[in-house]
Amino acid sequence: MTHPPKNPAYRQIDAWLAVVGSFLLHALISYVLFPKLQTVFPQVSESTIWYISTIPIDLLPIIYLYFRCGPIGISDFSLKWMDFAVTLISLCILAIAFSAVSLMVGYESIVPYQEISRINGFEYLVTVFILFLTGPFLEEILFRKYIYEIFRNRYGSLIAFFAVATVETLTHIGYWNIGTLIVIFFSLMFLTLVYVKTRLGASIIVHCIINIVMVCG
Repeated sequence: MTHPPKNPAYRQIDAWLAVVGSFLLHALISYVLFPKLQTVFPQVSESTIWYISTIPIDLLPIIYLYFRCGPIGISDFSLKWMDFAVTLISLCILAIAFSAVSLMVGYESIVPYQEISRINGFEYLVTVFILFLTGPFLEEILFRKYIYEIFRNRYGSLIAFFAVATVETLTHIGYWNIGTLIVIFFSLMFLTLVYVKTRLGASIIVHCIINIVMVCG
């Protein structure tokens, strides 16, 4: 594993500033940028505009933490055979868990964004790229590599485990229903567990698969 050792540079104030900044960016984009983009590009679907406009929510806090807490190493993304094995096991667990949840509460209640399948052409490619690649990549760097590590060094692994899942779930409020938010919360805890047992590259892969299942079904 390549998680950083305890380091004074990983200060809690930086993590909390990143969290607050993420929520402020979310509010700014939701109430200012998103409506303006809808007006400027009325021919573009709501889903595409939303996913494009939310990239700064994760990117700007990552840039801040990059300079405050240090860069990310290439080794975080280079998986070993054991990492691939854990990733495959994780995907199997997710498949079983998702199937069980969908049987209990109904498949449609946890897959609310199937309208993406109605997007065509280049716009569809852009949306899929952001949702299934850019989104998981940025979120895993921000919440697992930076915020989780900072919280772990300050509060311990257990508190960091639940705190990161809670904060990240709250960033999804407003465009997911309550049933899906519960599924997201447990999925995020699972992603942190994957990250702890392997490395960043594995949690990114699992996150991509979760997004594919949650959004497209």
